[in-house]
Amino acid sequence: MNILYLLSQLPERTGSGIYTREIIARAAKAGHRCALVAACSAKNPPDIQGIRAHPVRLVNFDAAPLSYPIPGMSDEMPYPSSRFMDLDPQQLAAYEKAFETAVTDTVSAVKPDIIHSNHLWIMSALIRKHFPKIPMAVSCHGTDLRQFKNCPHLRKNLLEHLPHVDRVFALSQSQKAEIQAIYGVDAEKIHTVSNGFDPEHFHPGVERSQKPPVNILYAGKLSRSKGVHLLLETLSDERLKRLPIHLYLAGSGVGKDAEICRDLARHHDGRVTFCGSLTPGDLGTMMRKAHVFVLPSYFEGVPLVLIEALASGCRIVASDLPGIRELVAGLTGHFGRLFHLPDLETVDAPYPEDLPRIRANLAEALEGEIVNVLENRQVTPISYGSLSEHFSWDSVFRNVEAVYSEL
Repeated sequence: MNILYLLSQLPERTGSGIYTREIIARAAKAGHRCALVAACSAKNPPDIQGIRAHPVRLVNFDAAPLSYPIPGMSDEMPYPSSRFMDLDPQQLAAYEKAFETAVTDTVSAVKPDIIHSNHLWIMSALIRKHFPKIPMAVSCHGTDLRQFKNCPHLRKNLLEHLPHVDRVFALSQSQKAEIQAIYGVDAEKIHTVSNGFDPEHFHPGVERSQKPPVNILYAGKLSRSKGVHLLLETLSDERLKRLPIHLYLAGSGVGKDAEICRDLARHHDGRVTFCGSLTPGDLGTMMRKAHVFVLPSYFEGVPLVLIEALASGCRIVASDLPGIRELVAGLTGHFGRLFHLPDLETVDAPYPEDLPRIRANLAEALEGEIVNVLENRQVTPISYGSLSEHFSWDSVFRNVEAVYSEL
């Protein structure tokens, strides 16, 4: 098949960027001819050498006519970005025109049998409108649902066109229900296909050190919505201060949120190390050395990094969110534990008065797993074979390709 992939974000450093690269790699390996339209910054062009697509058409931001940073699907990105809620009508019109032109030119050149777009959002609605006869599948990554709630002034156009896409990939059953409720997409059009991991980089390996400290790892954006501020504040809890632990923060951030993370870390007497952005290989190595992986986020679909940590043999401590709960419910063996979040004030922020209770819940969950490590308690590990069977990128692509065949 000729398959055109669409991504309104950088094809790197984000979950949807990694997803797109991995799906394209396996589509090309399976003999499909792939093309890609994606966003990029004129100030810092992405590395596209490893993307197995031809052509790759990049839509330039930070240069006329799009003289502003790439609007992020999250309001906090690991690189300079704009927010959709802040775009004025002229900026939004330029955004739509740039992607319409890039996709129209690419459609003319490659004549795709299928369009596979990322995010139930502006570009997907735009392309459904202009190419109604080309079969189209859209991957929901969760951030699009959050943008829908944050940007009520953009909903009319989305609701006019997105219900008419041919297939939607949801990360979980809970997300599928949300897509039905928000966008009115027919249930039979929505297929549940999780994120995946690359067994080459993420797998059990070297024996973890049995000597203190207990290594705790976080990987992702250094932002408030990911719970990193909360995590750093929780290290001051008396239950954790007495324990021999070291926290490693892998990932990047920009602006005030990242600065606050570094300020908070200074209060912890060298027990926090910032690792910066890591390659998949380096992240896999760190995960095999970490005893506990922590993800205290306030909003997630089915996070790729959590699957990677499980595949690498980490115990996990994570927020009890619907997609995460659904992921661990299907696991056999000891995965770690989830901690409770009360109802949030906004999509990805708690009520201020609830923060002490959330910190206490996180501290309790971390303490439990840390003590298990220190006391060398034997637990039944997660079956790597089962993870690979259900969550490797090869498995994910088989499910995606089956939908291509339906179309």
